Amino acid sequence: MVRPTNKAIAYIKAVVADDAADLFIELSRNDSPVLTDVGSGLLVAYLIDNGDSFEYVQYRDVDADSVTESQLHETAVNNLLGLTETIGVRVAPYGHIFAVLFDGNFEASLILVDRLWRGSFRQFVTGDYLVAIPNRDILAFCDYSSSMGRSELLQVIDRARGSTDHPLSDELFVRRDDGFHVAGTA
Repeated sequence: MVRPTNKAIAYIKAVVADDAADLFIELSRNDSPVLTDVGSGLLVAYLIDNGDSFEYVQYRDVDADSVTESQLHETAVNNLLGLTETIGVRVAPYGHIFAVLFDGNFEASLILVDRLWRGSFRQFVTGDYLVAIPNRDILAFCDYSSSMGRSELLQVIDRARGSTDHPLSDELFVRRDDGFHVAGTA
């Protein structure tokens, strides 16, 4: 079955550690999910929402639609932005940090949506952003210069540590206009 790549949604995932190699299943190129390495130990997968489940976009899908991985990525990030406009994104202050509340699946993926960081999130932070994305459904940030905010983000990561519900990263990230980068080890 070919999936329509124009409906793909960008979804952040963690790079699997080398010591988990025994968990890998060898797939043909056609059957492999399209994954884009965005650095800092993170990948972008592309999902199709079937209402009650998600399916990964595979290479057979991009080949059938004659799109490049770059075009798929751009479409999927735009579709994620479209979801924010449909569902709505809330930002809630907690102490010296801000929690992003969205849909329960794509909060962390919102790190990919430049328009949010340059636009509506800008009202909460004056400098660079310091960001925590320990699980797919957790996105919290503060001003990079806030030592109290940094401490609270590390607490968010500590509370999520050990969770098996779609873990992403124990790192803090700095989010600047040119993207995001590891800011330091938690």
